Amino acid sequence: MRTTVLENKREYFRLDLKPPLCASMRIVLIDGQPKKTGSTSVCIEDIGAGGLRFISHLKFPESRRIILEFDSRICGQYYKFWGSVVRAEKKEEGIWEYAIAFYVDEPTRSKYITLFNQLAVKLYKFKQWGSCDICPKEEPMECLRSRC
Repeated sequence: MRTTVLENKREYFRLDLKPPLCASMRIVLIDGQPKKTGSTSVCIEDIGAGGLRFISHLKFPESRRIILEFDSRICGQYYKFWGSVVRAEKKEEGIWEYAIAFYVDEPTRSKYITLFNQLAVKLYKFKQWGSCDICPKEEPMECLRSRC
């Protein structure tokens, strides 16, 4: 019998979001040049100080040259997160899952750690989201299909 050990390469704790967090996403930079694009709805499945994982009906390449912006309300405040796709995987026909690495300075990363710890306490200890943009459906793919 062969056993495969998967190494967790993450530096920071990730918060698994069930139901997922709704966010608006858009492209803000390509090769360092600002872009004005429309936005689309995505479902964030997990998030941490180093990045997030989301699903979308749009296909993006794995590239550090394209910077995406995510907007969402967490614990009553609106946040913007910037990052690039470091992993892309087709989940089913027309649905893609992405891993994003954030572009962030250390003071901002420290704020993210505090924010996500507060959210984790609300979710796991008190079983409440507070004022966050949660998906109306429990399953992210179902939520995404209902909005496409």
